[in-house]
Amino acid sequence: MIKHFLQAAQYYFICCFAIHSVFADDPQVRLRGGLDVSAGYYTHNEHSIPTKLSAHQDHFAFNSASYFYADAKNILDSGFTYGAQIGAQTSARNTRKASSFIYVISDAGKWELGSNKSAKAAMKITGYSNACATGGLWDVWMKADPANKGGIYITNFGNFLDAKTRDVHHEEYARKITYYTPELRNFQLGISYVPDTSNVGYETINTDVMHNPTKMPGYKTDIKNGISLGLAHHHEFDDETKIRTALVGEKGKPVGAFNASGQAIKLSEMKTYTIGTEFTYKAFSIAGSYANYMKSLTSPSINILGRNTYLYSISGRYNYENGMATSITYFASNHQKSKINATTLACEYKKIQGILPYAEVTYYKTHGFYIDKDNKQKTTDGHGGVVVILGTKVEF
Repeated sequence: MIKHFLQAAQYYFICCFAIHSVFADDPQVRLRGGLDVSAGYYTHNEHSIPTKLSAHQDHFAFNSASYFYADAKNILDSGFTYGAQIGAQTSARNTRKASSFIYVISDAGKWELGSNKSAKAAMKITGYSNACATGGLWDVWMKADPANKGGIYITNFGNFLDAKTRDVHHEEYARKITYYTPELRNFQLGISYVPDTSNVGYETINTDVMHNPTKMPGYKTDIKNGISLGLAHHHEFDDETKIRTALVGEKGKPVGAFNASGQAIKLSEMKTYTIGTEFTYKAFSIAGSYANYMKSLTSPSINILGRNTYLYSISGRYNYENGMATSITYFASNHQKSKINATTLACEYKKIQGILPYAEVTYYKTHGFYIDKDNKQKTTDGHGGVVVILGTKVEF
C-alpha cells in the first residue's frame, strides 16, 4: 500500500509540473451531458396544510435536473493517463453528476484533486443502488413535516462531506484530494481528505460557508480535517452470478457551531459508516444497506430527544428482455426518535440508447418527536403521503 501511494504521488507531481508541455500532445476531449425532465404529484394526510409543489400549484409540478461537463485527457504510450474534468453550472437543478477536478491514472492507482465526490460517496452501495427511475430522489418532492411540528427526518443516504455540506444552488462539493488503489484480489481501497467543508468550489479559499448537516434547528457548523474511506470487493461466481460489497465511512472535526445569536456549543466528532451489498443473478438483483451516524455532530444539551441516527434499505430489481425493468425498494430511518419509512415501486424502459422513460410511486409514513416551547417532549400524530413521478432522462 505504501509503495503504491509513493509511486502514485511521484506520478502525480511529475504530471503537475509537466502538464503545460504534455497537454500540447493533442489530448482527447469528450463532452458529456444529460437532462432529466419530470412531473410530480404529491399528496399527504395533513388535510389542513396545502401540498404546494410550486408557488401557485397544489399537488402537481414540473421539475428538471441536468449535468454537463468536458473531460480532457492524455494517454501516454506507457498507459499513464492524466486529465481534467470541468463541470458546468446549469439553470436547472443539478444532478451532482458533474464536478471539476484533475486526475492521474497509472498502475499505482488513481488520484483526483478538486471538487469531485469523496471516496465514500463514490464507492458506497445502498438499497437504491439497483433501483429504477429516480433511484431514491422521491424525497425532493415532499416535506416530511408539512405542519412544522418539529420532527426532523432523514430521507436519504447522503453523506456529510459531500451532500450534507454543500449549497443546494450549486453543483460543486468541498475541495478535496482522493486516492484509489489498484484492485488487488478484487479489493479496492479509496481515501479522501477534505481540509475544510466551507472551502467549496464556488467560493474563494477563505470564505466561511456554514452548514446545518444534522438539521439541528438554529445551529450551523463546518467540518475540518475530514477523512472519507471506502473498501469495496466484488466477486463473479460465473457469467450470470456476481456480488459486490462496500464498507464506507467518514470522520471529521466540527468547528464553529453557533446559533443565531452567536452562542457557541460543543458538538461531538463526525463519524459515520455505511455497509451495503448487491447480489445479481441473471436478470434479478437484490441490494441492501445499513448506515449509522454514531452521534455525529450532536450535543447532549441540545439533542435532548436522543443522539442516535441509523437508516437501512433493501431493494429488488428485475430486468426484462424487452428493455423494461422494475424495482421495489423499502427505506427506513430513525433520527433521534423521529422515524420515517417509505416503499417505492418503480419501472423504466430502455429501448433506445440514451433515452430512459420512467415512472415511480412512493408511499411514506412518519412518526416524530419534538420538544415544545415549554421544554416538554411531544409526539406527532403521524404523517403520511404519496409521491408519484413520471419522467424521461436523455443522456449523451
